[in-house]
This record gives sequence, C-alpha cells and structure tokens, in this order.
Amino acid sequence: MRSKGRASGPLPFLLPVVFLVAGAAAGDIFQVRYEGDVPPAEADPPWEVEGRAEVDVADGLLHVDTGMPETFSITRHWSAEPEKGTYVRLRMRLASYTGEPTLAGAALRVADGTHEIIVIFSPGHVYVFGTDMARAIDTTDRAHDYRLSTRGTDFRFEVDGDLLFDGTGRFTQSYGGKNLVQFGDQSGQAGAEFYIDSFSYALGRFRNAPPSFSLLAQDRYELREGERIEVELGASDPDGDEISYRARELPPGASLDAGAGKLSWQVPFDAAGEHEIEIVATDGEYEASRTIRIAVANVNRAPRILHPRKTEAIYEAGSSIALYLSAEDEDGGDLACRAEGLPDGSSFEEGRRIFKWTPSKDQVGSHAVTFIASDGELETRLRYTIVVVPGGE
Repeated sequence: MRSKGRASGPLPFLLPVVFLVAGAAAGDIFQVRYEGDVPPAEADPPWEVEGRAEVDVADGLLHVDTGMPETFSITRHWSAEPEKGTYVRLRMRLASYTGEPTLAGAALRVADGTHEIIVIFSPGHVYVFGTDMARAIDTTDRAHDYRLSTRGTDFRFEVDGDLLFDGTGRFTQSYGGKNLVQFGDQSGQAGAEFYIDSFSYALGRFRNAPPSFSLLAQDRYELREGERIEVELGASDPDGDEISYRARELPPGASLDAGAGKLSWQVPFDAAGEHEIEIVATDGEYEASRTIRIAVANVNRAPRILHPRKTEAIYEAGSSIALYLSAEDEDGGDLACRAEGLPDGSSFEEGRRIFKWTPSKDQVGSHAVTFIASDGELETRLRYTIVVVPGGE
C-alpha cells in the first residue's frame, strides 16, 4: 500500500519512511518531506522503526494505532553542525488515547546535537518539555499545524502559525552530535491513535520569526474630503528579512508602495464615512496584518455658477434681454438662485432662473446685477455688469 502525505508548497526532497508492519509487506506508505536545499547525507542511517502498531493510510493521512503493551516510533538521525539548527513541521490530530490524560500520548522529539525538545500530544493538551522547562497549552481535537525550531540552546514553538513561546536552555541528551527527528507513540504502553496529515523537516531554518507591526503605530486617522494622507506602515522583521506589503482592498484613489511600505490617499469628495484598510506584511513565509481606520468628514463645497460665463455685456436701449443663470452643486445638493440689485423694470424668475429686462433710453449707463446660487450653507455670487448704450436711429 503506497500513499503520500500532503504538505503545502514545493518541496524538493522526499525521504520515504518505511514501516515494517506485522502481517503486511514493507512499503513506503507515507512520505516525510525534507524542505532544505541539501538533504541529510544518503550515507547516514535510514529511518528506523521501533515497536509494533497497526499502520495504514486513509485519504492521504497516516493512521497509527497502538495498544497495550505496544509502543511505536520512527526515527532518523544524522551528522550535522548544531549551529545550523533543526526545523520540524507536523500537522496531526490525536484521535484517541487509552491511558490516563497525563504527560503521555503521541509525541514528537527533536534534537540538534546539543538540544532536545519533546512535544507530547494528549487529549485537549500539548506539552513541550525538556530539562528545567515544561509548558502546556490547550488544544482542540481537530488537526493542528505544529512547528518546532531548535539551534544550540535556543528553541521556538508555534501552533497554527502563532508563536506560543520560545526560550533557551541546554537539555540532557545530545545523541553524540547527531541530529534527530522522531515521532510516534510515547504513551508509556497505554496506547494511542493518531492521524498525521503531513510531516516535514529541514536544517538551517531556525527562528524565521514573522514580521510585526509596532503596537505604538497609529491606526486611526480623521480627515476631511479633499485632504491627502501618507502613512508609513512600519513593519519590522526580527530576522532582518526583506518585507513586502499588500492591501486586501484599497479605497478609490488610494495607492500602496509595496516595497517602501507607504500608503497614500488623496481623499476624493465623495468619500465621506468610515474606511478600513487591512495591510499585510510578509517576509515570504509568515505574515502580519494591521488595520488602518480612516474617518472622512464631509466637506460641503460651494456651488458653481456656469453661466453667464462673462461678467459684462453691452446692450442697446430698447432691446430685450433674457439671461439664463446656470449653476450646479458638486455635492449633489439642491440649489436656490436669486438676484440682487435688479434695475427698475427688470425681473428674475427664481424657479426658471431667468433674468429679463428691456432697458429704456433713460437707463443708458452701467447697471450691476448680482446673481447668487446657494445650497443652504454656502453661496456663490457673480457680479454681472450690463452696459446700456443709446439705441440706433
């Protein structure tokens, strides 16, 4: 029976795990994936299987079931420089455990020559421990993604992409300068049943910590329509990795410089309201997000008078003048128009916005009329000069 466990992303090396199961032929029923650039030397010992268990593959998952008095583990160890560190990623689910819910169950053991950490998966809990160190976290019965990194006396433990804790400390076993990766049933002969979705490991990938945004960074801004804002996004990476940025959705007119980490927005005049912009920073593997909230206040713009375009005109006495006033409100409001300083005999129809006048010969000269467009808050005035000249014979 042959199958491959699932793992995300392109992985250049596949190192088969060979299980010797009682009553079944040997076969590489599950693949352990090595994620580094150079795999452990082929001359190093292969994966070693200890104990007995019922092992099968269903839907691509490695299913290991042990019972009293059996235990089961698979191990690989190889020569490596401890300063490179070891990185292990395991996605698994503990299906059942027949013993007491103590520090026992399915287990992952990692050592890099000077450092050993053991992760125990028990019902509802995960324990990470070694000499002078023991940590416990609560978990659910679903599958979780566990990542463990070691180098020298340092370690880092993550669950589902979140860093739970890290620290330092020299542990008891060094395995003679060997790197070691081991997983299986460490239930103390109580029996455990677990499913492994994917398992991968690498050298030299210690402490690829995710980027982060400063907790002191301003995350709320108040603007008015027509104003411009520029925000330095300010993520940092503890490993010094290059960070790139992206936005899940930008409002119209906004732009993001992915390399420089700068958000710019010239706020348009139709953008009043609350806006949320989610910014994501990534180092190529891990991500951090920050939500920027921008409250935009409405700006009432004054109306525009479109016609008459000129501010002066010449007419002969006795001629009929009909002048149409055209105005608009860019904010979409209703306008009221009126005229002030009307000459004798003239009129302005506010509804139709029409100025009418037939000047007499006695009204030769200059006459100033002021046309006004108002949105109820702001108004625009146009001073219009009518020059009346004598009429022809």
